[in-house]
Amino acid sequence: CLPTDGPTFAAAFFKWSLPLAGLIAFLLILYGSFLRIISAGNPENMQKARDIIVAALTGLLIVIFAVVLLQIITRGILGLPGFTGGSSGGGGGLVR
Repeated sequence: CLPTDGPTFAAAFFKWSLPLAGLIAFLLILYGSFLRIISAGNPENMQKARDIIVAALTGLLIVIFAVVLLQIITRGILGLPGFTGGSSGGGGGLVR
């Protein structure tokens, strides 16, 4: 089901990987919040929950900044044709 040519594969990759990263971060934040609620004041469990939430937010920020940097490089600096920017195109990525 995955395309084999470069631009189509990149478009499919961005179409599915970015929302997946957001979903994983959201689930980790929920899990960390749940651990924090049931920690019952135990400092070790509260720290573990805090670490999970911080790691999820850090990972999400890294993904967001990587996408922004990729768009700046491909569109702004290199001027590569076919790369759409932002989320106004319904998922971003490369245009066929």
